[in-house]
Amino acid sequence: MIMTPLISVIMSAYNADKYLLESVASILNQEYANFEFIIVNDGSVDNTSVLLKQIKESDSRVRIIDQENKGLASSLNTAIQISKGEYIARMDADDIANSTRLSTQLEFLNRFKDIDILGSYVEAFGDSKVRVWTFPETKEDCDVALLFLNPLAHPAVMFRRRIIDDTGLYDLSFNYDQDYELWARASASHGISNINKVLLKYRIHGNQMGSVFSKGERTNSQKRTQLFLLNEMGLTVSDEDMEIHLLLANAYRLEFEFAGNYDILKKVSLWIKKITETNRRTNRYNDLALRKRLYTHYHALCLYLADNGFGVYKEYKVIANYLGFNAINLTLMISCLFRSGRKEHLVLYNLSYKLKNIIRNVVGQ
Repeated sequence: MIMTPLISVIMSAYNADKYLLESVASILNQEYANFEFIIVNDGSVDNTSVLLKQIKESDSRVRIIDQENKGLASSLNTAIQISKGEYIARMDADDIANSTRLSTQLEFLNRFKDIDILGSYVEAFGDSKVRVWTFPETKEDCDVALLFLNPLAHPAVMFRRRIIDDTGLYDLSFNYDQDYELWARASASHGISNINKVLLKYRIHGNQMGSVFSKGERTNSQKRTQLFLLNEMGLTVSDEDMEIHLLLANAYRLEFEFAGNYDILKKVSLWIKKITETNRRTNRYNDLALRKRLYTHYHALCLYLADNGFGVYKEYKVIANYLGFNAINLTLMISCLFRSGRKEHLVLYNLSYKLKNIIRNVVGQ
């Protein structure tokens, strides 16, 4: 008797022959075995087709779909539409899944029925350094994080089929960040969480989607998704409001470049109050989680603007108190006193990152 697969693993492969075999093997060698593996060959012109034929012949769980090049969203929709599993797990053709990934995520989803979309930490590798990327963990923190960023690593996600039944497929008008848009659309009625352990190795290389699309294209996708969420929570958002929100949302990014001044910071402060007060009326988001997230982004922005002098720190204290965080921030205070700029902040960030990794390794031993 043929068993219906409980999990459908879906992958899009486009000119993926360099890393494909290693990536596929990491799924086929999972400890949990009751899955189907649907791989959509998205019009590849390299050796991908030959490799996929060999893979299919070696394992009956593999299903191959060939189509002309239509992009990631279309490929994933094709895979979802023919899938049979109650759970759908994403995988990319250049990453490596830990052998316990599927079993760990399945166990979590079986235990926590209020979570429908589940990610994990990932280990980034392939460039000059290996590091762990962490993400918000709780349902409340992931929900709020969506207002500012994508809280999930797409190839590490497993979700229940019902989110597709309730919300729909990936939006084909999004060439980039189509996963972010889908999670945002589902978030009002479906819980999102991350497991606080590494379940996937995420490969960094020059042909990734983030490298292929321009910064403007990436920002436009982000803007569309975040505007949807802001409107959903009851905010009327002007063009200037949206620019201020994007400024606040992106302040934590290392590639963030902005020559701002104290007047901009005052506008951001007003925007923070508007978001907070609107949420207190509509109760869309957990209040504490929202205040914590706003504080994190505001603090990052203040660090970038510290070269404007001590007035930045005074404004920071006003908003920190408003959000319920009254502690003195020595790093920001010193930065404002000495008018430190972006370069110094990146040095501090890298030092603190190394220190956190050392502490994490020591605690883990």
